[in-house]
Amino acid sequence: MRHIPPLLLAAAMAMGLAGCNGVPVSTMWKLRGFKFVDADLTKLRGAVRTPAWLTTTPEKALGEAQGSTLEGEAEAPKHPVHLQSVRNAADAAALGAQNAVVFEIATRDIASLRALQETAKKNEAAGAEVAQKGALRFTANLACRNGEIPATGPIPVDLWFHPNDDIGWTPVWEGYDVRPMLEQAQKEKPGSIDEVVPPCDKRAPKAEAAKGAARQ
Repeated sequence: MRHIPPLLLAAAMAMGLAGCNGVPVSTMWKLRGFKFVDADLTKLRGAVRTPAWLTTTPEKALGEAQGSTLEGEAEAPKHPVHLQSVRNAADAAALGAQNAVVFEIATRDIASLRALQETAKKNEAAGAEVAQKGALRFTANLACRNGEIPATGPIPVDLWFHPNDDIGWTPVWEGYDVRPMLEQAQKEKPGSIDEVVPPCDKRAPKAEAAKGAARQ
């Protein structure tokens, strides 16, 4: 798990799919030296392609970031984090994938995340015991259902990551079947599908409540 950057986990968790299963070894090798704390946040991008009955909605994803703290310090405050869609010909050409939706951290959140990066660097340089590591979490709403979930068969999802211009786009999932993950989530918590991938015309109540809390 340590090889997978937060923005990728953001995408996976926002669809209820957190995990490292299916990640190509070549991608893990390319990202072996990548550190979120040193990343240029304006270069971080993700891309996802889902079945036609899913509509990708980056702007509606719910997330929060929390900085690292040292032993004896109070718990770091949480900051809301948003995503935004990116549309440019260069990404489309590099991905070579039709219907892929490209997203990045919203411009309005870059400054607060950079501050968290700087805090993490200072804590790391101090050499003191870190009580709480920084975290970036997304809970739901990267996608919604515009139709019914097929009763049988695989649910293939493609996911790519762009950590910087040197590495470029690299695949994370290629036609990865997420049905077992969704079924497991539903088994552990009946009704959770409507929280993870709610109907497009009716957002799940808990997702709406979390969205409202983030605005306060």
